[in-house]
Amino acid sequence: MQIPEWLLAILALATVAIWVVGERRRRRVERRRFVRGYRFPDSVDRRLAVIEPDWTAHQREQAWSALREFFIAWQRSDGRRVALPSRSVERAWRAFANETSAYAEFCKAAFGQPIEPLEAQPFGQDPATDEALRRCWWQTCRDQRIDPRRPGHLPLLFAVDFYLMAIGGLHYTMAPPRDDRGDDGITPVGLLGDGDPDADRYGAADGDAPADGDGGHDGGGDGD
Repeated sequence: MQIPEWLLAILALATVAIWVVGERRRRRVERRRFVRGYRFPDSVDRRLAVIEPDWTAHQREQAWSALREFFIAWQRSDGRRVALPSRSVERAWRAFANETSAYAEFCKAAFGQPIEPLEAQPFGQDPATDEALRRCWWQTCRDQRIDPRRPGHLPLLFAVDFYLMAIGGLHYTMAPPRDDRGDDGITPVGLLGDGDPDADRYGAADGDAPADGDGGHDGGGDGD
């Protein structure tokens, strides 16, 4: 029995579509693994030491690990806007971006294109920024297997300004909200965790994301 040409064409298109989806998934996994395992060059760490002379080597390592968390949240957001919740990470990111050649190579491997460092944003400025912060919160929690509504602890990305006592730092707490936002500049994570801006992407009421396929959370700090 001869297979109709139209059926062969459909099968060929389906094969190509499956290959394209698989290739995109493979590339996403590859890029995420690259970020997890990336070691920031010593020259970049020296730049950060000049910017933040009071930070110890361990404190700089925390800033680099938090920056990795943000880059992974960026990757997981598939082009949707994410906002940066940490002044410490902003300073580390700018130190990295100033190492032009190393940063360009990193961006090509991690994102496929250059990205400009972002300015850290507090919650409550405007609805678009709040949504971008929520997206960062949800994607960071998903990556680390933390319940974004009832976290047992804060991801480093949202705790690092407190740990490093960053000047002008953005601080988060797991305490219940007080009048939506306390007058001490501390944002309760409930404001970030109550609504997933991308829930409709997953077709799930609780907003759980599908597995990444890259082995999931690798234990938090990336051991820079």
